[in-house]
Amino acid sequence: MSTIRRTFKLDGVLTDMTSVELSNEAATVGVKRDDTDASVVAAGTAMARASTGVYTYTFTDPADDLTYTYWIEVTYGGETYWIEYSLTGPTSAAAAAAAVPATVLSDTIKTTAENPAEVEQDGTRVKAQAVQDQIAADRYLKSTAAAERGATGLRFMKLVPPGSA
Repeated sequence: MSTIRRTFKLDGVLTDMTSVELSNEAATVGVKRDDTDASVVAAGTAMARASTGVYTYTFTDPADDLTYTYWIEVTYGGETYWIEYSLTGPTSAAAAAAAVPATVLSDTIKTTAENPAEVEQDGTRVKAQAVQDQIAADRYLKSTAAAERGATGLRFMKLVPPGSA
């Protein structure tokens, strides 16, 4: 299962949007597989409001090791915006063991860096989460995962040759 989670803030405050749906501007697809371009989630599918300014949608992956492109159509203050994102689905056990895991957060950081930090139109301002905050969260998650693996980068030991005191 893959979950899409997006937050919306106005002037730094989590804010509910008029509507949040998965849909590209042509209204032909909400989420598509990158390998086949097949639609996984139909255009116009509403994202659920989890809390103020936070919207989620969970879907069943047709297979492991897939990447997706999805679009969110946001309506607020009478204006509609479309934002494109990338998502990495769950990996198979073999792929996970063979590769360093890529996080969805890393993809989000890349997307955030490529898009404007803020959009304002007709007095309505939508601001993305700061890239610095996303990078800090990504570092934290990667360091936690590394600590759970139990491998250490450096190990200091005192070696005492046999027969010495």
